[in-house]
Amino acid sequence: MDTIRLRAPAEMLATLPYQLGFHPRDALVVVTMRGTRVGLVARVDLPPEEHVAGVVSALLPGVLREDPSSVLLVGYDRKDLPCRPLVEAVAGALRAEGVPVHHCLVVRDGRWSALHCRDGCCPAGEMPLPRPEDSPAVAQFVGLEVGPLPARESLAESLAPDPRLSGAVARALPAVRERWPAAGGPREHAHQRSVRRLTVLSRWSALCDTSISGAPVDRTAPEDAALLLASLRDVALRDGLIAWLCPGTLPLEALDEDLVDALASTLGARPGPTPGHSRADAIHHRRLISRLSWLCRAAPGDCAAPVLTVLAGVAWSGGDGALAGTALERALAAEPGYRLALLLERMVALAIRPDSTRC
Repeated sequence: MDTIRLRAPAEMLATLPYQLGFHPRDALVVVTMRGTRVGLVARVDLPPEEHVAGVVSALLPGVLREDPSSVLLVGYDRKDLPCRPLVEAVAGALRAEGVPVHHCLVVRDGRWSALHCRDGCCPAGEMPLPRPEDSPAVAQFVGLEVGPLPARESLAESLAPDPRLSGAVARALPAVRERWPAAGGPREHAHQRSVRRLTVLSRWSALCDTSISGAPVDRTAPEDAALLLASLRDVALRDGLIAWLCPGTLPLEALDEDLVDALASTLGARPGPTPGHSRADAIHHRRLISRLSWLCRAAPGDCAAPVLTVLAGVAWSGGDGALAGTALERALAAEPGYRLALLLERMVALAIRPDSTRC
């Protein structure tokens, strides 16, 4: 994929909803830059003014970890909840750390303005928000099958249980769980475990098939969906899936050799180091998220945490913190002590992203 480069503040405003996956409101969005290339895009809710310092302290380490050449700040506010105190506090903290803040923008009621523009590239006063169709960068996002949802709340709705799907899966689960124990049981030999994992990974291969020839995910039978969900009780298999689908999260050397062989023979080549490594990788990433989201909607509450955590890992490996956070919220609501979800939640909060160079 050609790098999506943004050369003007208006173009950045047009593309931010596509970067985030939804139209932001009542929030500060921090965009880290490497030259003209977009890096981490982080969003935080606008706090009451007395909590601004705490938000700055929590936000700063993750931004600095990206080692950006510059940062752009965009506040989305309304008259009774102004963003300026937070924007100026974050800008001051970044400049104190030697990070140039290229622009500070404010969006309100469909119009935007710039604070303290020093190089004359921003218009004076307020301007209407640019139309997406006027931005070449937006066309690139559309070509990658990326479209923003109306609001952040829509992310939660996209992962909420579908009563019809989850009901059918719930009815199929008891029989599936009887045939597919969580970790094979004490009497299961290594060969039996390998055969069992190979069988279920072939079903995961079908779910993760994002090619044009792949079967539509909504045609997955309830029994197959139940098998996919039940298989994640095998923690080693769950970790293997995440390691394979999200390079950088876990070294393959930490997995059982037979499991690595099974992953390679069923799931095929691993994705590129980042979803933007090539156009094909970027499209695969978006389609994989869509297919995993379907499985999350099909998951009854008592088995939702593992698949939501897998989705969160895939989303976070691509820098989609909003979706990752939303998936983890539902995972921990379903199973508050789910350890992998707690670990990923901490990584998202600290903006620690997978390092593919380690795997």
